[in-house]
Amino acid sequence: MTVRQEIIKSLKTLDTGFLSQIYNLTENLKRVDTDRKEKFNDKTHPLAKFVGIIDDDEAQILRLFIDKEFSQIEGEW
Repeated sequence: MTVRQEIIKSLKTLDTGFLSQIYNLTENLKRVDTDRKEKFNDKTHPLAKFVGIIDDDEAQILRLFIDKEFSQIEGEW
């Protein structure tokens, strides 16, 4: 199940008061996301060519891989 699907599933269990707060939060996050994308859409930025190249499912797979591979320190410290 994707992160989006998990969120939608969780939202179905919340009461109306919490949904209103979550709606306000998501509106703020969309504004932040739009601002961030506008900054990275500048063709002179070295990372601009990578904006939006992976979808939610691919991002989730990458996130799980990074968590698995880099969440432990091997050997003695």
